[in-house]
Amino acid sequence: MQVIDDIFIAIYKASGIPKWELLAYNRKPQYADYRHIAASLIQEYNPDITLQELSIILNGRDRSTVSNSLNKVRNTLHFDYQLTLRYYNTIKNLRPMNKEEKIAELKAQQKALKERIDKMFNYLSPSFKEAQSQLIKVTDEIAELELSINNQ
Repeated sequence: MQVIDDIFIAIYKASGIPKWELLAYNRKPQYADYRHIAASLIQEYNPDITLQELSIILNGRDRSTVSNSLNKVRNTLHFDYQLTLRYYNTIKNLRPMNKEEKIAELKAQQKALKERIDKMFNYLSPSFKEAQSQLIKVTDEIAELELSINNQ
């Protein structure tokens, strides 16, 4: 399939790792990240591909390994700086995008950033609400004291 070959070529351009070396059993983080990216992009450009077919393309890796690769990219793409950098460098090397595709890509990035902000806010939300509550109490106390001073 031409798209799959294009993905491996884009990975080679971004990383300098040839396909045969990428698909070898090397567990170095750089190689693993680019294998995760390959799995993710192959699935993205071939939405009907099964895990079994994807595992064959990735040199017979176990389906659970392929599934974990897809989940890693999906769940950590915008939180893992190295993975994000490698992913977008690979995308840049795939092919030039037309304006509609660029808009779709930017909207996807926008959505991912909004989700990231929501996750961060939800994580910080209890602390934020507590601080906000304390701020209101302190503000009310200041207002009461100033009012009592002015009434003297």
